[in-house]
Amino acid sequence: MWFRLMLVAMTANGFALLGAKVLAEAGLGVRYSSHYLAAWYGCGFLLALAMSARRVSRPYLRETVIGAGMALMSFLGQACLVGAVSNGAPGYVVYPVIAGATIFLVALAGRLIFRERVGPYGIAGIGCGIAAVVILSLP
Repeated sequence: MWFRLMLVAMTANGFALLGAKVLAEAGLGVRYSSHYLAAWYGCGFLLALAMSARRVSRPYLRETVIGAGMALMSFLGQACLVGAVSNGAPGYVVYPVIAGATIFLVALAGRLIFRERVGPYGIAGIGCGIAAVVILSLP
């Protein structure tokens, strides 16, 4: 079940990025970014609520707090993305920087907060992510 949910999350994230780019290209990003983000995250909240109701159980407070924190950070990231692209920042710079920042922050938090050891596969993954960001940033 978790694998299907991760696929849904990855697909939804991709559509959110695509929607931000379409909004900016149409020249509507500056004026309607808050509407877009409210609709996008409102639909996500309703979907999560429907999934929770389907299980016929209430989520734990800890799950709700973690989910709300993740949603807030995601919302802020999307708001920054829409703002940057809508105000003229080139997409070939904005999107790789966002991807690279995510890789960097997750690796840093894992190491500093959770004291995770980064093994050879982790180092290879981080290296591939950084290489991808560099390659995608080239005009």
